[in-house]
Amino acid sequence: MRSALIWAGRLVGGGLLLATVAMSAVYFTGPEAYDGFFGERDPDRSRLGATLLHAGAASAALLIGALQLVLVGRIRPWLHRLLGQAYVVGVLLSVTGAALILPFALGGAVGIAGFLLLAVFWLVSTTLGLLAAMSRDREEHRAWMMRSYALTLAGVSLRLQLVLLTGVGGLSFDAVYGVTAWSSWIPNLIVCEILIAALRRPGAEVISGAEPPPVPHAPTTEIGRPG
Repeated sequence: MRSALIWAGRLVGGGLLLATVAMSAVYFTGPEAYDGFFGERDPDRSRLGATLLHAGAASAALLIGALQLVLVGRIRPWLHRLLGQAYVVGVLLSVTGAALILPFALGGAVGIAGFLLLAVFWLVSTTLGLLAAMSRDREEHRAWMMRSYALTLAGVSLRLQLVLLTGVGGLSFDAVYGVTAWSSWIPNLIVCEILIAALRRPGAEVISGAEPPPVPHAPTTEIGRPG
């Protein structure tokens, strides 16, 4: 089971690596991509820098998290820590950029509220994961970083849902964007909590990769023959 999960993690990580490259290319190929999204809402491109900060740092966090999945089971502790630190920096920078453009998000008040909660939960879960690592609480660190990366994947979920709802479903972009501000991350968290609960079940040490605690042996008393 553990081997299957490790290979599944590597496959998912590899797919996310490709998705990250594609997403980054869209954002950084030129200002036309920015104009196509913001249109008349920012004709002077005054929020271009904040948008690139948000998108670029989020792509970096997505890439680093995917690398952690690809390397699961064979990564050195020092490299895991280094990648983890870079991931935290990426999340912090992305949340900063998001805060600057959040008031101008599509979807009205509903969309802004959804993205605001996403940013808050993303920052909180990442911070708690970092604090758990600093206190060497392996189980809590893993759980909070799983939640954090589930929220990092909201960028992928958002774009997949927009493609399905607008391209396949034929719905207007403005009509669905407010909905995807919530649906892009809430299902991710639900699936994540199911995985965390499964890893915390008794006997799940093999799945999580943690070493099971040693089984205590009852003391034995040898009774000699009376002399």
